[in-house]
Amino acid sequence: MGSLWAGVDVGKTHHHVCVVDDDGTVVMSEKIPNDQHAISDIAGRLGKRRKPIRWAVDLCGGPASRRPCRRDCG
Repeated sequence: MGSLWAGVDVGKTHHHVCVVDDDGTVVMSEKIPNDQHAISDIAGRLGKRRKPIRWAVDLCGGPASRRPCRRDCG
């Protein structure tokens, strides 16, 4: 089945999302606006692939960056 690996580079006005498979092949690479609808859309589209998804978020400021969390979305 394999997994997907999603990385999100967080920005103030937009984010960049890159997703690779177990072989390192890029399956998605998009710049999205910083709003809930765009983020939910990406998560929904990846969820339709029916593969476990591992998320990594590059976040260097704000309350969320100071709070450790782990969630398995697969």
